[in-house]
Amino acid sequence: MKTIKLTRKQAFELSIKKWECIVENDGDERIVLKKYPRFKDYKGDCPLCELYSDNACKECPIKPKRITSRFGCSNKTHPWSIWFDNSNSKNAQKVLDLIKSKQ
Repeated sequence: MKTIKLTRKQAFELSIKKWECIVENDGDERIVLKKYPRFKDYKGDCPLCELYSDNACKECPIKPKRITSRFGCSNKTHPWSIWFDNSNSKNAQKVLDLIKSKQ
């Protein structure tokens, strides 16, 4: 997979756009991928993953600091993991709020 060059600001702006769309569509990510197919080009369909997934997501701003394992967002207590297990607007909003709080 080809690496896409993004700045931190771009990764946050695109991630916010993605999650706003997911929130607006009752937590359904498929709508985003249909509406904005370019997200499929990012690692994990995520601009933040595209920028930070190398080095075990160590520098990812939304990875919990207490999680030392790879892919902190897949930890059961992380908002993304909660949304993934129960995709709805409420859980998607928690991911969006987290992203906005870390930009």
